[in-house]
Amino acid sequence: MPGAAFRNRIGSLYRTLVVLLVVVVSGNPAFTEGARNEPVLLLTACFMVLSIFKARVWLLTPKFCLISLIFLAILTFQALSFDFYPVVTVIGFICRLFIAYAACRVVPDFAKVYVRVMFGVCLVGLAFYLPDQLLHAAGIDFRGIFLPLQELVGVEANYHVLLYNFQAGDYFNKNALFFWEPGAAAGYLLLAVVFLGLDKKPQRYALYLVVLVGSLLLTMSTTGYIVLPFALLTHYRFDAHDIKKALRSLLLIFASVTLVMAYVYNVSDLEFMKQKIDKQLHSALRQEQGWEINRFGTLLSDWEYIKRRPLLGWGLHENTRYILSADKELGKGQGNGFSGFIAKFGLLGMGTFLFFCWTSFYRLSGFSSYQASMAAFTVLLMLNGEAFLNYPLFLSLMFFGSAHLVPKPWPVWSSNCQPQTQ
Repeated sequence: MPGAAFRNRIGSLYRTLVVLLVVVVSGNPAFTEGARNEPVLLLTACFMVLSIFKARVWLLTPKFCLISLIFLAILTFQALSFDFYPVVTVIGFICRLFIAYAACRVVPDFAKVYVRVMFGVCLVGLAFYLPDQLLHAAGIDFRGIFLPLQELVGVEANYHVLLYNFQAGDYFNKNALFFWEPGAAAGYLLLAVVFLGLDKKPQRYALYLVVLVGSLLLTMSTTGYIVLPFALLTHYRFDAHDIKKALRSLLLIFASVTLVMAYVYNVSDLEFMKQKIDKQLHSALRQEQGWEINRFGTLLSDWEYIKRRPLLGWGLHENTRYILSADKELGKGQGNGFSGFIAKFGLLGMGTFLFFCWTSFYRLSGFSSYQASMAAFTVLLMLNGEAFLNYPLFLSLMFFGSAHLVPKPWPVWSSNCQPQTQ
């Protein structure tokens, strides 16, 4: 029926906007910078509550209650042990956790929609990146056209024009999309590559893969380059009933990884990457000024906290999280999301995330232990690059409950509580 088709299109658009909203509040500094962050998160949480009621699904589920109780128990124990009660900070975390959960409730095919959203974000990014690079080579200031918008957006230390974040200095040739830096863009693109690999029969698979991987390569992110082969390995499916298909899949992955590594070797500045790694490692081992905010230094700094409170961590507030450090502003420059999350919530918190993350990938992959494990390992590697678990999108990895990626009928626009049939 024409009416049903129209409602389905509206429902699809609505799901896309919900996922885009989660991506924006998880990585676009035009919405998350400074004092904007808390009001945006609160408004997003309220919107998610209304969306859940509009979709006529249960507000709470056993999984959400269990995960919330685990993290609340950890935070409560921390508050009692330190005799310090950061209520606002805890509410902020629960707000992000709820947004992550609610998005998966409202959008049952979240992973599939996320791939489409990131595909669109990549196309918009290329529409800014390519003219900027080409015209700059010709001596023309393309980004200057957007100066009034950049001043209006007002993201500190960034040339951000809402839809894109232009880079400068040594980062000039790097593509950050609209995220806070190229490394962050690489992480969100890697997650899209993983989701694409878990999808059984994705439409436009080759197009999505080329655009996502191409955009990721343009970020010139060291972590992105290192983790990309592992993300591509999630695309391999072993089919015992069809050996030819399994071998063809393996050959495709091998060819993709080979092409990517050839690009990295020939196009990227490998010597610069090596020098960067050596310099950070040397600085961390010698504990030179600012050593705590590079990749290795952050890991060593976090380890001092982890080994003292390994199970339940030090909490979210800087007064307890960095109690061993003279500089309480240290966290603003640290970017190891893996060790940082353990330092905050202990091994219990990280174990909870990884367990439910793996079960989500297990369902999304059609119950493939190999793909779920490779996807979870890829996410773990990604966390070493940025503090992604400070944002709702990566927290949502715990809440995927659908055993497939095929969109369910959208009940939001139905006149009764029963989902409409296709």
